[in-house]
Amino acid sequence: MQERQLLDETFDPQRCGSYQLLLQPGRLGFRLAVHDPLRNQFIAFASLPLQEASEGRWHEAIAKLQAAYPWVASSFRNVRIGWRSHLFTLLPQALFIEAEAKRVLQAMGAFYDCDAIYYNRLTADALMLFTVPGDLVNALQPIQPQFSIIHPDASLHLLALSLFRRSAGLVVHVAEGVVTLILAGQGRLLALLSFKTQAETNVLYRMVALLKAHGLTPNTTPCLTVGPPSTTGKSTPLGQQHPLSAATVAALIEQYFPRVSGKVAIPGHSFSYLLESVREENPALFATILCE
Repeated sequence: MQERQLLDETFDPQRCGSYQLLLQPGRLGFRLAVHDPLRNQFIAFASLPLQEASEGRWHEAIAKLQAAYPWVASSFRNVRIGWRSHLFTLLPQALFIEAEAKRVLQAMGAFYDCDAIYYNRLTADALMLFTVPGDLVNALQPIQPQFSIIHPDASLHLLALSLFRRSAGLVVHVAEGVVTLILAGQGRLLALLSFKTQAETNVLYRMVALLKAHGLTPNTTPCLTVGPPSTTGKSTPLGQQHPLSAATVAALIEQYFPRVSGKVAIPGHSFSYLLESVREENPALFATILCE
């Protein structure tokens, strides 16, 4: 990740009350975008790399973010935080009982008692339940008292529905050693699978198995691979395996899957010309605007 700040000439820090802030924290830093709902246009982007954030250090990380970009603490029309929890599950709406949410996630894996539990609606009858570090929530509240938290894979699910309205297609989200496969087609979610790996071939095998289970084949299923250009921003030492990234995954799977052609569009939203250089690398951030 590189430190960048791209501000359209129409971006006015004094008018943040009419803008929407999208903020995506991660282990290696922050990505931010500002959206003008009057024009339905993204007018600002910023990123800030940090040394790996860990439990108990989010207050320090947020302080560095505010020092670098003071406007992030302005009062916005609304604020959406994109947190990619590795502990999540999908539930039918009919089976969701909010008081039982913690018990459901405990069956999926361990998490801290202080962690918060959020959920996003994927469809009218399904939702995604996930955890968020309590320390991150507490660190955000002094600069933005009101915010919603959205899982990036929930956002990408909506993007997949817009991309694959007729025939089925795949969105592959790669970030920080975690891969999510989102299979959609004909206006509905067909499958969502998340797993940890550092091998591109493992991603390919799982993609093929997922398609086979749904009666599909790689050569007729378009695929979009998204994620930051590098998980570390550093070169790989000689003799060591390179880190998994969207680029390394795409290089392999595009030998077998047709690639989604053209620039990725966020339905109903446009980009300032200054942001054209970053829109392809950050669809998970920009797609957060699709979630209510």
